Amino acid sequence: MKKIAFVLALALLMCLPAQADEVFDGAVYDAYSPVYDESFLAGWETISYIEPSGLLLSATRDDAEISVTVEEAEENPDSYLVSRVAGVTRYGRDISGGSVSQVTMAGFEKAARVSYSFRSLRDSGEGDVYHVLVYAAKIKTGYLATVSLTWWGENAYEDGFTSRFMPSFSLKKERISTTYTAFLTYCERRDDGIYLTLDFCDMEYEPTFGMAYALNQDDNTYTYKLSPEAKLWLPSFTGALYSFKRTEPEASEISIAIESFYNLNEVHAVYLVLFDENDLIVRLQHYNAL
Repeated sequence: MKKIAFVLALALLMCLPAQADEVFDGAVYDAYSPVYDESFLAGWETISYIEPSGLLLSATRDDAEISVTVEEAEENPDSYLVSRVAGVTRYGRDISGGSVSQVTMAGFEKAARVSYSFRSLRDSGEGDVYHVLVYAAKIKTGYLATVSLTWWGENAYEDGFTSRFMPSFSLKKERISTTYTAFLTYCERRDDGIYLTLDFCDMEYEPTFGMAYALNQDDNTYTYKLSPEAKLWLPSFTGALYSFKRTEPEASEISIAIESFYNLNEVHAVYLVLFDENDLIVRLQHYNAL
């Protein structure tokens, strides 16, 4: 299947006019990243993002999940949560709770919270009860931050969430680029930090085979310094199924990931890359496609 995919990608590439891949142009925009007590999420599968809006954090385990988002919303936090609870009837029944109260969240102008529980509409009456706790806070006109905890089964997470996670939670405003895609080809430790060599590419999708592939129309490479605070998600080679893992900015870990992926696939891995206003790489996440 891999050889078929390679031939298909090559054939499509040959039919396209030659043009340069999209390279980082220095433009940056306002965005947010979540700040929280990471020790609270020990044992959870977590991934965080830096975005102007949308999902900023997803944390999951067998019987619970936490998400942080920035959403476009004109309502105040309490009105937003009233509407959110009202919408539960689309997918849930036996709804209980849902009383919205105003709260104080450090760094936010207005905030509110609500808790409720429900069963799935598909539930015959003996399935899990889903418990939900949601906070909403105003960031600026037209935008709200939402932090939600959902759990089911016998374990209770609400006390730890309200006493540890929420008091530590805030949003960090950042200036970042749009997301670029690039092959990560080399990692070098220098006296002043870690430098990564990127070969920018464009990702395409072939619907017949249901396959994403990289178009590399310009083999020029570019070297950028990695921020010491960069967030990295590298491919994991320890299990039978594909996964990636959060890694600290360490040259040895990155070099091992580059070499291991190339030895296994005979091609370098594609990554999603974000830059800051100082041209530093601040986020690197493996893109699960050749």
